Amino acid sequence: MADAQLPKSAAGEQAESPRWRESGPMVRWIVAIVLGSVVLHGALIFLLRKSPPAREPVEVEVGSFDFVAASDTSHGEPATFDVHIRFVDDLERPGRELLEAHRYRVREAVENLLRKSQQIELNSSATARLKHEIQEQIDAAIDLRAVAEVIITNLKTDTSHRATAAAISDESTPSEKKVFEPTTVSQGAD
Repeated sequence: MADAQLPKSAAGEQAESPRWRESGPMVRWIVAIVLGSVVLHGALIFLLRKSPPAREPVEVEVGSFDFVAASDTSHGEPATFDVHIRFVDDLERPGRELLEAHRYRVREAVENLLRKSQQIELNSSATARLKHEIQEQIDAAIDLRAVAEVIITNLKTDTSHRATAAAISDESTPSEKKVFEPTTVSQGAD
């Protein structure tokens, strides 16, 4: 009879599978690690989706400056503009600190640049060159190459003296340039 009961007990153990809680410690650790990983990844995804968006680059105002813009008259036209700068991302904090510490030196450097540059034309290449020179002057004044971009805003030219200059001159309007057609020039030479 003992022999008959032995296979019965072996068959009974196979029919009832052990619960995972009662299984070995290895299985419990694997289940705990997988659940912990799922919870951790879920928390990271939740936090990253709620994080604030990357901040926009912020421009810093340097000041408002006066200069003489090139015009048809020999005296030029007085004009004003505001200068803002944007710093290189990695050097923004030290750049802001140095700009605050040397604000008057920066302003003086830009004013000296505008004084030296007689009359400034207001075309795109001259404006780009002026921006580059302003950037170099600011970098030199704060002793750090931190300026990434110079932004010129509120450009205003004073055209109120144009009528006065025209009234003083002999001609009421500036003379127009004459354009010669190539065929006209060659016919006149004969």
